[in-house]
Amino acid sequence: MSDTQDEDRLQLIRETAYGLWEQEGYPEGREHEFWLRAEKIVDGEAEVDAESADSFPASDAPSFNP
Repeated sequence: MSDTQDEDRLQLIRETAYGLWEQEGYPEGREHEFWLRAEKIVDGEAEVDAESADSFPASDAPSFNP
């Protein structure tokens, strides 16, 4: 992966983790959990049900429901 791709990936993970954190009500002390969840989403490792995936535009990451 090039440096630009790495930076883009990290930015997408950062934005996704922030969105997850917002959805959970801004809890403190769980930054690592949100980062790991966001990595799975960005890297396509998270399981997303078809209904959830269809409800988001292509530019938005789907929410993760463990």
